[in-house]
Amino acid sequence: MDSAPLARPKIIAMPLGAEALGEERSQHERRHELTPIGKLIENYRPSPWVVKNYFRRGEVVLLWGQWGAMKSFLALDIAGHVAGGAERWAGNAIRSGPVVFLVGEGHGGLAPRFLAFEHGRDLEPLGTHARPVFHVGTVPQITDKAQLDALVASVNELKAVLIVIDTLSRSMSGIEENA
Repeated sequence: MDSAPLARPKIIAMPLGAEALGEERSQHERRHELTPIGKLIENYRPSPWVVKNYFRRGEVVLLWGQWGAMKSFLALDIAGHVAGGAERWAGNAIRSGPVVFLVGEGHGGLAPRFLAFEHGRDLEPLGTHARPVFHVGTVPQITDKAQLDALVASVNELKAVLIVIDTLSRSMSGIEENA
């Protein structure tokens, strides 16, 4: 049986808007706020890298690829390095800190995957006080403002440097995915 090789997952990063962080703006401000690009450039202060050359703190990162392209394993590998106190991931400097892992499917496989990740690595054991990874078993619906606000409050309290939502579609029930 011939099968085509799987395409490598792609990492796409974009800034996280104020609304997604739970900061409210009036309807008027959202619809009519126009800022000259020069002002944006003048005020630009890059956020620190979480994984250098890939994504910064405060960005939304999407791992995109076909089914079976190992996106979940890639996300777990990045999360393990960030939480485990590693200095580098794929040769790029990283910022270590707490990680929140929201699992929409495959809950039973998460612990064995993290155990496999730890095997043979010289990193702090994950889930310890020094390098915490937090699991959210019931993925909040991020299209629901109350659920999103509750998640943002929990994440902000933790000062998490990385949040993984696996899979995104499980956290956005009822949206039109083919639009």
